[in-house]
Amino acid sequence: MNEIKIINEVKPDDNSDEILLLYCQETIRSFQHLSLRGLDKEASDPSGNQQPLALDQVYVALDTDRLIEVADPKTGGTADDPLPVPDKRPLSALEAATQHRCLVILGDPGSGKSTFVNHLALCLLQNRIFHQHCDQLNCWPKADAELIPIHIVLRDFAAWASEPDERADAQVMMDFISYRLERQHLSAAFPVLENALEKGQAIVLIDGLDEIPTNEKRRFTKNAVAEFAQRFGRCRFIVTCRTLSYQNTEWRLDEDDFPSFELAPFDEKKIDTFIQAWFNDLMRLNVIKTTGEVMQEIRRLKEAIRRPDLRRLTPNPLMLTVMALVHTHKGRLPDARALLYEETVDILLWRWEQVKMAGGQSSPRLQTLLLEAGRADVDLKKMLWQLAYDVHGQAGDDTADSLADIQEWDLAKRLAGLHPQGSKDWADAVIETIRMRAGLLLERAPEIYSFPHRTFQEYLAGAFLASQSDFSNKASELIEAGNFWWGVVLLAVGRLIYLSGDVDKPLALVGELCLGSSADDDIAWRKVWLAGEVLVEMGIHRVNDSPLGKDLAGRVKKKLVTLTEAGHLKPKERVAAANALSRLGDPRFNPSNWYLPNDEDFGFVEIPAGPFMMGEGEERHAVELSAYAISKYPVTVAQFEAFAAESGYGLHEEWEKYNPQKNHPAVKVSWEDAQTYCKWLSGKLKELGFTVNLPTEAQWERAARRTDERKYPWGDIDIDPNKANYDETGISNTSPVGCFPEGKNELGLLDMAGNVWEWCLDWYGEYPKQNVRNPVGPPKGANRVLRGGSWIYSAEDCRSAYRSRFRPYYRFNSIGFRLVRLPGQQGEPGQ
Repeated sequence: MNEIKIINEVKPDDNSDEILLLYCQETIRSFQHLSLRGLDKEASDPSGNQQPLALDQVYVALDTDRLIEVADPKTGGTADDPLPVPDKRPLSALEAATQHRCLVILGDPGSGKSTFVNHLALCLLQNRIFHQHCDQLNCWPKADAELIPIHIVLRDFAAWASEPDERADAQVMMDFISYRLERQHLSAAFPVLENALEKGQAIVLIDGLDEIPTNEKRRFTKNAVAEFAQRFGRCRFIVTCRTLSYQNTEWRLDEDDFPSFELAPFDEKKIDTFIQAWFNDLMRLNVIKTTGEVMQEIRRLKEAIRRPDLRRLTPNPLMLTVMALVHTHKGRLPDARALLYEETVDILLWRWEQVKMAGGQSSPRLQTLLLEAGRADVDLKKMLWQLAYDVHGQAGDDTADSLADIQEWDLAKRLAGLHPQGSKDWADAVIETIRMRAGLLLERAPEIYSFPHRTFQEYLAGAFLASQSDFSNKASELIEAGNFWWGVVLLAVGRLIYLSGDVDKPLALVGELCLGSSADDDIAWRKVWLAGEVLVEMGIHRVNDSPLGKDLAGRVKKKLVTLTEAGHLKPKERVAAANALSRLGDPRFNPSNWYLPNDEDFGFVEIPAGPFMMGEGEERHAVELSAYAISKYPVTVAQFEAFAAESGYGLHEEWEKYNPQKNHPAVKVSWEDAQTYCKWLSGKLKELGFTVNLPTEAQWERAARRTDERKYPWGDIDIDPNKANYDETGISNTSPVGCFPEGKNELGLLDMAGNVWEWCLDWYGEYPKQNVRNPVGPPKGANRVLRGGSWIYSAEDCRSAYRSRFRPYYRFNSIGFRLVRLPGQQGEPGQ
């Protein structure tokens, strides 16, 4: 990064260019280092030299979960390769910000919302000061390359706006900007920024809509943001918010004015890119000396993060950064996420001790102060646990002043309670040490502190919750108070399991969540979902160690099946609950029978012999079919893996990446893979007198449309996100089979619209023009038939009569298959 020459002081009547330069320099100083909403930016350096990593060196571009057409597709969409699977890609967060002057960036905790706006601000400022177009702004319009960033943290705004009943207009936001500049000794910059807003030369970055403490203040803040954006409509605006919090329609911004985009998790490539950049920057800082050492550390961390217990954390940018941080300091990663957080907390609190003691010097100031008061490390940590718990609880307390803000007087009072004489001077000395050295409590503003990130606050609050004797009752009550307690509860469970070895409290909580009520509302079903997540956090093998655990797990799984197949909760929530069911072991499938559906017919549904009208428009024609049976679900990941394990069949090199959940449809399977599976399963069912195969195109359409030429499997009612997993549902991936019961037909067939395209037996060709019996398509061709649409495609592609096709040896993440069952040797696989 280019060095900045700092101007020490500019008076209000100085040249506006110099005033603006000072503002830009100070803003760069705020954003130029890697920051996790305040995580000690020197913490990445284990050498003790206090050299922070540069944000622009380790930043990895974020994608949204929105898929867009590729302008120049390399394959697909041609006469030879007609299915345009590869011509869609994720819309990047930067592209979304480029295409919309106002937007909301949504994401889970630690998904990179704040880092995205910080990095964008940094790049724009570098453009402005050094007049060099930042390579990382490759799609940003050149006309806006030097916009002036104005950063507004909404929890600060909410704390400042103490009278929410005043008019929420543009002026109140301007007054707050003036207040913040005054606190930063930059008052002279206010008229310069006001002029930039008037001329459309600013980009306003509004961070943390979810961090407003009360419903009243949320409404006030939402209105203030909307009015401010309308008043300065020539400028750009980006608002960030947690996805779950933004579901509340009462304080959601108007979608027409502020379209929302949800951040996608890191994929494998982005994970590896971040790790490479992390260690490369440590080499730049001379923390790691040689290229060989860099390559060794990269390899070790890549291997560690792909352990089964930590693998599902790595797509979250915050957790990946935490892992890199712990690995850098400790040289290893712990065995579970609760242990990972615990080690991170220790690094942030005591890392100075490790550095100083290694040099033979005396203990660091913080530990010395604790010894003076007759206290140990654990006493300070317990105080921080309760502090985090109390602060986190303010989210649902209408009397709270702010969210996640800790007033210095409150911190001093709690610390004085650790001293035998309640010494205020001692507490002030601890606060000064925390201010200067520790990374777990940060002074964000004069006399106001916070934890570095919401997830650290949740972990510490979870540590306090885990220490309570009435843990299960208390945790169940908290869940009813709001979704913002979910993370706290699950981290408390992880701490109980991995640090205390206590399984009794988590199991008692499962009983409270899943068995304590017969209510049939969303709250009750979310408790069932959370009960499943608690069991996942515990680990199903550990749960099954006791009779009580086995009994509870069985009950929870049954209720999760009901939640899934009865259509409770919203589609995204239902899919997440069914994913938990997958990790616990989905009882709908029998592992003793190669994970086929757990019923006497192995999940096959009988289709009677008879005629039906196939196709539509000019292609409409009569077809006569013999009786057959078709599977009610597509073939699942678990089913295909059972085949591969027993037969030795090689899985695709990216299998694990695209098939992480056992109860999802298997993807990355070619038509040839599907046929090999059919041959194998036919051998297993031979003694029962059955053979299985891919359905012919006619068999597939007859099962989907029945005999009344319906538009969709459920009838002629138009499709909507409750009926199928297609592009507008917004899941942006496959979903567990059976998650869309509103989309099944009267025969009980599920997922025949959306989720995955399904291979058919036939070569693709024109429909015959005369009545036919049991048609099987042309004798040869270039492409095999696909039916049903998928999660990546539109409603039009989900119609039951819609035909597509693809090369039989191609594999994609939106193509799977289902089976037909025939008596004897009919339809022998391998056509």
